[in-house]
Amino acid sequence: GRREGPFDLAAFSREFTAEFYGAAAPEFGRAMELAGVRPSLSESRHLELAAGLLAEGRDPLEVFFPGEKHSELAGRAATARTSLREAREIISGLRDRARRNADNLDFWLEGIDLVAFYADFAAAVLSGRLAAESGRLREDLNRLRLVTRDLFGRTYEAAGLEAELDLRYGVHEALLGKLPAPR
Repeated sequence: GRREGPFDLAAFSREFTAEFYGAAAPEFGRAMELAGVRPSLSESRHLELAAGLLAEGRDPLEVFFPGEKHSELAGRAATARTSLREAREIISGLRDRARRNADNLDFWLEGIDLVAFYADFAAAVLSGRLAAESGRLREDLNRLRLVTRDLFGRTYEAAGLEAELDLRYGVHEALLGKLPAPR
């Protein structure tokens, strides 16, 4: 029935997860909040612009965030990574306990891992360390691409799946493709 008073996210989460997953998880709502972080410059269009500015010898941080210190942006990126890590732990724990619909949580885990990759990639671009970190980033991208292909391939048509993969990873692949392969 209808409840009066302020919204209780933990109570809602407990009831929802008990019904949908067969395992009560009052912390589920908190995980959704934590997973919703978007690190600075994590969008593909920003990465392309940032990479272009770096190629021109300009500091993308001064263009995108005038007056802000690199350390402040790095701190926000670290906070985002901490939030994503906590969200992943909560969702992974629920995944282990779920008695039904557990595979639905795989989409949440994939999304959290994707945003964490975007944060790492943006940090590498902004710090001018993309070339130095390209080997690790390529490995992460290839691993994530396989996870996404497997997960989304269950429901997407082939053309739709390729479009989804390009949307998620295309800019990152293009930027890494402009660099020499690590030795």
